[in-house]
Amino acid sequence: MSIPIIQKLSIIIPCYNEKNTLMRCLEAVHNVSIPYHKEIIIIDDCSNDGTKEMLQTLESKKISTLWPPAPGGA
Repeated sequence: MSIPIIQKLSIIIPCYNEKNTLMRCLEAVHNVSIPYHKEIIIIDDCSNDGTKEMLQTLESKKISTLWPPAPGGA
C-alpha cells in the first residue's frame, strides 16, 4: 500500500466583517513556503463592512470565494 502524495493544499478561510484583517491573513498564507500548490477558499458569511466588495476584486487572483445562498433559497 502506497501513501498518496499531496499535490495541493486547500486552505479554507471563513470570514465575517474582516475587511481590516483579511488582506494580512491572505498575505501570511501566501508567504508560507510549502512544496504544494495552495488553493485558497474564502467563505464569507454575509459581511456588511465592505469585505464582500473587497473579495470580489480578489476573485480574479486565483482565490475562490463562496457566498451563502440568498435568503429564501433563491
